[in-house]
Amino acid sequence: MSNLWIFFISGRRSGIVPQNLFLPRILIVGLFLLILIIFPRRLPLAEQIKPNIILLLQIWQAGVALFVAAYLLLFRLHLPSRYTNHSFQIILAIATAIVLCITLDSVFRWVTQQLSSRSHRILGLIFIGFLGILLIGDSSLWSNFYEFGYKKGKSQAVYQFFAQQPKDIMIALISEEVNYIPTFYQRSVLVAWEYAIPYHLGYYSHIKQRATKLILAQYHSDIRLIQDFINTYEIDFIILDRQAFMPEYVLQNRWLIQWYHQIGNQIEVNLQNGMIPAIVSTIDKCLISETENLFVLEADCFLTESGKGKT
Repeated sequence: MSNLWIFFISGRRSGIVPQNLFLPRILIVGLFLLILIIFPRRLPLAEQIKPNIILLLQIWQAGVALFVAAYLLLFRLHLPSRYTNHSFQIILAIATAIVLCITLDSVFRWVTQQLSSRSHRILGLIFIGFLGILLIGDSSLWSNFYEFGYKKGKSQAVYQFFAQQPKDIMIALISEEVNYIPTFYQRSVLVAWEYAIPYHLGYYSHIKQRATKLILAQYHSDIRLIQDFINTYEIDFIILDRQAFMPEYVLQNRWLIQWYHQIGNQIEVNLQNGMIPAIVSTIDKCLISETENLFVLEADCFLTESGKGKT
C-alpha cells in the first residue's frame, strides 16, 4: 500500500503531487489563501478578492483531469506528472502573491494605528526595523527560501561558442552538459540524457545505438573508429570532459554506469592498465575551445589527419 501511495501521489514521474511543489519554499504561503477566502473580514484587503479567483481552481481541475488521462492513454500523453507539476506550482505562485499582499497590507495598517502614541511608535519602528533586517540584511537566511531548483548550465563559454556556429551543426558528447546545449542555444546533439528515457523501446533503441557508438569511439584505441563514427552521424564537434579518461569517471558517468557490464567495465580496466584512447592524442591538434571542465574538438580535424572527408 505504501508503494502505491508513493507511486501515484509522490512518485517523481508518476505522482500527482510534484516533488518540487514547494520550490521555492515561499510557495508554502500560498496554502493560506483558502483561509483568507473563507474568512475575508478578518483582513481588510481580503474582501477585495474577486470571483475570478475560481480560475485557480479551474487550473487545478484541468491538471488533475490531464493527469488521469495520461494514465488512461499511457504513454501517448507522455508522463502523468507533467500535467500537475507545473500547473500546481503556477497556482501556488499566484496564491502566494495574493496572501503576501493581503498580509503585508494588514501589517502596515496595524503599525500605522499603533503609531498614535509614543510607546507604540517605538514598538512599531522596532518591528519594521527587525522585519527589514530579516528580509534584506541576512541574505543567506533566505537564499534557500527562494531557491527554485532549476538546473543551471556550468559552461557559458561553450554555449556562447556554439551560439556563433551554424544552426545545422551536430554535436556529440557524453557529458551531462549535453542536456543544456539544445535548451540554451538551439543546436542539435546526437544524444542527450534528458531525451533517453526508455518508455518507447523503438525510439530508445536508436538512442542506445548512438550512445554506444559514441562511447566506443571516445574510448577506443583505433582512430578509424572515431572517423567512421563522425562520418556515419555527420558530427561537427565532439566535446570531452577533462576527467573523462580517469578510471573513476566511468563509475560516475550515468550513461557509462548503466552499460557497465556491457562496455563500461572493459573501458575502466583499459584505463587502469594505462591504455590511452586514440582521441587523447588528437586533443591538442583538434582543440578549438575549452573551459575549466570541457574540451571542444573539431570533428573535421580527425578526418583530415588521414585524408578522409565527410560522406
